[in-house]
Amino acid sequence: MKSDVTAMNPVKISAFYGMNDREKITIARNYILFEALIYIHFIFAFFEYLPMWSFVIAVFVYIPRWMISLHDAQHFYSPKTINLITRYNLLTLTPFQLGYREMRDIHMRHHAHTATPQDPEYYHIRGSYISGYLNVMFSPEQSVYFWIRDKGIDTELIIGMSIRLTIFFAMVLAFGWQSLWYFIPVRIAYGSCLFFFSYILHRKQGAYGTFKITYPVFFQNFLRFLYGETLLQSVSEHDIHHDYPAIAGHRLTAARPYYQPRVKS
Repeated sequence: MKSDVTAMNPVKISAFYGMNDREKITIARNYILFEALIYIHFIFAFFEYLPMWSFVIAVFVYIPRWMISLHDAQHFYSPKTINLITRYNLLTLTPFQLGYREMRDIHMRHHAHTATPQDPEYYHIRGSYISGYLNVMFSPEQSVYFWIRDKGIDTELIIGMSIRLTIFFAMVLAFGWQSLWYFIPVRIAYGSCLFFFSYILHRKQGAYGTFKITYPVFFQNFLRFLYGETLLQSVSEHDIHHDYPAIAGHRLTAARPYYQPRVKS
């Protein structure tokens, strides 16, 4: 229970806002690191320096760590300040996918209209577990359609999609049918992670919104070990994140005693 002083002084939560330069560099570096590990591990497995099953398992570690780095970057880097590797979203999933600018715009609108029909990610959240999972699994393609429908096509989109299309076909040409050992596990890991972030974190007993989730201690330790403190807190304290997105992911639990839910207008 919050103390009277804490409840009467919600402004103290602002002490947890922002990231210093070192922390911002770390999330940008981690995005590049885990993206590179995905490609490097696959290449090593393709040339039989490592067993292919090791790649299939490892992507379920790499992708969530890559995704939480991307998520945090969206809150602390604009498209103009992020590095070019992140800006052009070079982790290929499909021939047609969006870049950082478009993904960040969608994420900001998700925050503005969370779990409502105005939320551009509402199709991730609504419906049954099965429909939700299928929608997030094929969200890269759907996102391109919705973006072009609502925002149109410009030079930035053309350049970015051309780069990503080139990488996709380079993978297919270089590895042939063996490229499916890359595309299928990466897509399943990506879709499963996004399903957890989009569907599980915004649904509770039929209600739509954002919620605190308390996991068993063993599962907390499992998430912390595989994915780090930032991801653990982001999936545990998601209500705070949505009300105060300026708080860095690794400070959400510390901010809990000072948290007062924002009144939705």
